[in-house]
Amino acid sequence: LGRKGEGQLHSKSFGAMLSWISKLSAHQKRMWKIGGSVVIFGAAFKYGYFQLSRGLVVDGMEKNHVAAKKHLAKAKQFAQWSEKDRHSRLPPLTDDQKSQLREYLDMVAEKQFGESRPR
Repeated sequence: LGRKGEGQLHSKSFGAMLSWISKLSAHQKRMWKIGGSVVIFGAAFKYGYFQLSRGLVVDGMEKNHVAAKKHLAKAKQFAQWSEKDRHSRLPPLTDDQKSQLREYLDMVAEKQFGESRPR
């Protein structure tokens, strides 16, 4: 894998890193175990809570999406019906009426928004 004795050096340095543990008193070792347990439990709890809350949010969003799609389909259907109904009740605008309507809408847009349409 590499140079001769390199694996032994690594295991010795790892052992040297952990040698400080053997020098601790029983009370200190117990405190380290408690601290490590708290960190591990906290990480596990955080992961579980994240998964649970994520699942609830995704489920809620999915339900909202399905409801919104149904509402959109109904709104589109109503818009089509409304357009047909409106066209069946009113005669089409004459050219004179169309130009008057355009002028009126241009005047309102200019007054409210300060913009005028190019003619």
